[in-house]
Amino acid sequence: MPSCHENCHRRGGSHRRAQESSRALQPGRGHGVGDRGPRRVPADLPDGCRACAPEEEGDSGAPRRRAREPGRHGVHPGGARFEEPPNSPRGRRVVRVLFDTSVLVPAVVDQLANHEAALDALLSYTAGEHAGYCSTHALAECYATVTALPLRRRVLPVEARRLVEESLLERLTAVPLTEADYVEAIRRVSHGGLGSGVVYDALHACCAERIPVDRIFTYNLADFERLRPAGIVVAGP
Repeated sequence: MPSCHENCHRRGGSHRRAQESSRALQPGRGHGVGDRGPRRVPADLPDGCRACAPEEEGDSGAPRRRAREPGRHGVHPGGARFEEPPNSPRGRRVVRVLFDTSVLVPAVVDQLANHEAALDALLSYTAGEHAGYCSTHALAECYATVTALPLRRRVLPVEARRLVEESLLERLTAVPLTEADYVEAIRRVSHGGLGSGVVYDALHACCAERIPVDRIFTYNLADFERLRPAGIVVAGP
């Protein structure tokens, strides 16, 4: 009879139950998220079998998944999580990707609707020979956004710092912005008659062109398409 560990891998390497992968994450339902704080998986579980962790009953009698211990693999209680990369990256061609803040935030906060797709993109395109990048400005944007999200279980400042340091900087190359990047970004949005926060997207676009990368992953598709970064595919995860 196949073991629990073998069954996990027969399901395509996914470490989540089928019913979890078929529905969008909602506040309070993600791994490591709950009104009562962090829940823990036994430390002796085989690596890769976390989806098979036993459930425990809450005060209401409803079973709930135990979350991994805070601090392991960048996991943080209450809505912030990070996992080990899959065994093989997506696709065979080496791809250089710049991640916009709009993708990085849901990648590390599992109470957000786009979490699964964003996390999959981050894991896939920073594994193997693929190369993932972000601008240094994106790190500050991530911290500001994550600590301001109106979540049921708010992400504390110390948790947000750990997310940036342990979940993003350990996987991505953060590229410093230059004076020329700022000048070009402002020039580009002003010539296009664009104002407000689109200038921050222009900074990411200028950074992506300078690296250069093959793709920009963003959920702000309309803004990036108006900026038209040269020779770069703009796409959602």
